[in-house]
Amino acid sequence: MIEPGPLTVKMRRICLELARVRGERGLTQKDVERLLGIPSSTLSRIESCERAVRRDDLSALLAIYQVARPVREAVLKLHREANLPSLLEEADLHVHDELATWVGFEEHAVEIRNYEHFLVPGLCQTEDYARAVIENYGLPLERSEVHRRVAARIARQGLLRREGGPRLNVLLHEAALWQDVGGPDVMREQLRHLAALADRPGIEVRIVPGGVGAHPGLVEGAFVILDFVGLPSLVHIEHMVHSLYLEEKPDVNAYKAAFNGILAVAHGARDSVDLIRKLGEGL
Repeated sequence: MIEPGPLTVKMRRICLELARVRGERGLTQKDVERLLGIPSSTLSRIESCERAVRRDDLSALLAIYQVARPVREAVLKLHREANLPSLLEEADLHVHDELATWVGFEEHAVEIRNYEHFLVPGLCQTEDYARAVIENYGLPLERSEVHRRVAARIARQGLLRREGGPRLNVLLHEAALWQDVGGPDVMREQLRHLAALADRPGIEVRIVPGGVGAHPGLVEGAFVILDFVGLPSLVHIEHMVHSLYLEEKPDVNAYKAAFNGILAVAHGARDSVDLIRKLGEGL
């Protein structure tokens, strides 16, 4: 039984998946009410992560949405473990090949805070830069898989153009601006794109100078904080073979403090953009 209170990260993932699949099937919440008897107001609260979905209702919803058996079993497994004190791993998110790690959480965030030390964040990457990163990630990928991953990464950036989309605050170590990813032409285009993004409303890019000395980013490495309306924040940490989402308040608060600590030693917004443009023009 799922206890009342804020939903765990795994239950939130299930609720967002239900909303996605219902829309994909072309069904309205009223349609579901007519078919299953689940009040549309209840379904609305489930899909907005305001309440947990009961296992019986989950099974019925997956059935009328005609969800394939492997996906259905993965979602039901996630539901069984939803109240366990464990991290949400990438395998819990990739219940089928078309799901990207960020689908769900990133789309519903109102603010995204991202610290990176060696790479430009995915939401700010050009297509050529993204391809160079994915092709050289260390995993043996077929050309079609590289193309799919690049396309998914670029498609995610639509969030930044969407009305009412999340605010984006990027802290980027200066090393990422010097890192030769894809060659001079790719880097020149990437730095120009990054500077242009930083001039847009709702997006701020701050550069952490290389000579600033010790700061929290040297210990923590890259991380993302996602903030939501009426829901607890999440922290995302990505490694080569898996991704983790942290939801416990002390963990999230520690990363928020780390972000603020890094921010304190970063260049100002205007100086950061000027540095990005200067480096891009020098390539």
